[in-house]
Amino acid sequence: MNKNDIVVLRHLRGDGRIALTDLSRRINIPVTTLHDKLRSYLKKGLLKPHSLLNFELMGYLSIAHILLSVDPARKKGLFAYLHEHPNVNNLYQINNGWNLLMEVVFEDMNLLEQFVDELETKFPIIQKQVHYTLNEHKREAFFSKV
Repeated sequence: MNKNDIVVLRHLRGDGRIALTDLSRRINIPVTTLHDKLRSYLKKGLLKPHSLLNFELMGYLSIAHILLSVDPARKKGLFAYLHEHPNVNNLYQINNGWNLLMEVVFEDMNLLEQFVDELETKFPIIQKQVHYTLNEHKREAFFSKV
């Protein structure tokens, strides 16, 4: 990546909906070059087009981050199960005594607790921590300052 790539990506992280003509004027790079750069970023997987949603406004009021450690023989099955579960928003393999960290989103606390109970029934959980999100203060801000 060169300096222009970094400038383009920072602007896109700060405002992903910016018109390319406006971005072109702001950073003094031709629109055709920006189109080529965007196509290249998408092809390489460097840029992933997606939308950030306000779950609370959509009626999903219970968000939690869950740490799990499971029997090593069942880890692959657990990841497969969670990968397909519609309420798992983010899923990470981690270390230091834990197997995974996930962010889950549910309409209410009862459904979230039912999900956790279901996990404990289906998989041999060695240890578990559930951290409920009370307020979001910062999200997706890395590399967004111009």
